[in-house]
Amino acid sequence: MTPATHTAQGMALRPYQREALDAIDARLAAGKRRIVVVLPTGTGKSLLAAQLPQQLGTPLLLLTHREELLDQHIEHMQLSNPALCIGIAQADRHATGTEDLGLASLPTLVAVGSRRLERFKAVPWAGIVVDEVHHAAAKTWRELLENLGCFSDAPPPLVGWTATPSRGDGIGLHTIFEEIAYQRSLREMIDDGWCADIRAYTIHTDVNLDAVHVRHGDFVDGELAGTVNTPGRNTLLVEAWRRLAERRRTLVFCANVLHAEAVAISFQRAGIHAEPFTQKLPKDLRKSRLAAFRDGRIPILTSVGILTEGYDDPPLSCL
Repeated sequence: MTPATHTAQGMALRPYQREALDAIDARLAAGKRRIVVVLPTGTGKSLLAAQLPQQLGTPLLLLTHREELLDQHIEHMQLSNPALCIGIAQADRHATGTEDLGLASLPTLVAVGSRRLERFKAVPWAGIVVDEVHHAAAKTWRELLENLGCFSDAPPPLVGWTATPSRGDGIGLHTIFEEIAYQRSLREMIDDGWCADIRAYTIHTDVNLDAVHVRHGDFVDGELAGTVNTPGRNTLLVEAWRRLAERRRTLVFCANVLHAEAVAISFQRAGIHAEPFTQKLPKDLRKSRLAAFRDGRIPILTSVGILTEGYDDPPLSCL
């Protein structure tokens, strides 16, 4: 194992980030092979992951479940490891398996008939990193990690990152990982001055959710959307935004595509630039719309299940 420099390219790591890297070293030195780091949203988990090529060695494989998160990791990896060759396995991007760093999306590696998994299985990985690791207890993730040798007699180190170690379906991460190597809570990070405190507002409506069923700890999307997607409630949302959050770049979480489109239209009718951001959009439009949101040309996105966990956007200030 090569020692960590504990320095990101062009910036020093924060004390808790150095502690997390030291904890990874200590637990791997103690013989653990599958460990988790738990840090809240906004504390730089992507930056930490970008230090692992120095910490664990190469070739290193990073796995995630969504294209937008993969692109974020590419940016951090390139900044922190400019001399290393990076290969990407996602859709029409084809890593060869010979690069120093492999970044791959789960859907690409587990796709029926995909040859990329066979190629990656043959690589002697110095370490494997899983982003948003609370997904890893799912059957597809478990099978992928088994195929990559994470449960073999001589497994590569497996390091997972997450802000939410609990799962809605009740399946524990202990089925995959041996222990949490390092953990800090959101309250701790706010109290220590690393995260902004949260200002929350309740907007009362006449919508009643009593008839909406709950599955795995969450409302059933279709039932929820049918209940909350009303003209009156969407208009009230726009009025509340104007009163409490105007001029703040805003991400609106919606229940389904129709809800996202309807909320965007409600903002547009009030003269406010908002656009929906959903899987329904063509890939190129999704990419350009996200770029416009990140640089401030679109102040509001109404999103469905994409810009949720792991989304990295420091200037974003209202949800």
